[in-house]
Amino acid sequence: MEQDWGRLGRAVREAREAAGLSQVELAESAGLSRSAVQSIERGRAFGSPQLSHRSVAQVLGWTPDSVALVLAGGEPARSAPSATAYQSTVSVVPSPDAESVDELLDDLTARVRAALLGGSVADADAIGLGEEPDDGEVVLIWKRGQRPDATPEQLRADLKKWARLQRVAREILADDNPST
Repeated sequence: MEQDWGRLGRAVREAREAAGLSQVELAESAGLSRSAVQSIERGRAFGSPQLSHRSVAQVLGWTPDSVALVLAGGEPARSAPSATAYQSTVSVVPSPDAESVDELLDDLTARVRAALLGGSVADADAIGLGEEPDDGEVVLIWKRGQRPDATPEQLRADLKKWARLQRVAREILADDNPST
């Protein structure tokens, strides 16, 4: 299915203007350059949503799956207030070097390594385990399946499952008194 990058650009611009933000203000809040925001708003096509798209979406108060929803022809969904104080803060993390990536992959099972290295990432999320960034995070990664004949309904169903998984994970991780 074709992704509508122009639709995403228009939705970002409309949400930015509705929030009363300039491109510079949005860029600064998202940890990006103004030209990155301009690229997104102009509908520049990417192979898949990037960290810059998710950062902009987060600043605009969209749910993590909203970028994929808009690209598929839907509307962005508004985020609920975050469970922890730092979840709503966008941080730019420097790209790891090849050696640190290799070390990380060495710590994973063969099945997880294969899943991470194959296919394309549709979306990802990092959910804080506590009030402080040093408390740790759970990382969820959605890898797109290899279904070239997937219908728009199937893609929307996948997006709904992803959004539900994120919601449930946030609820579980925000629960201060687990029953187990």
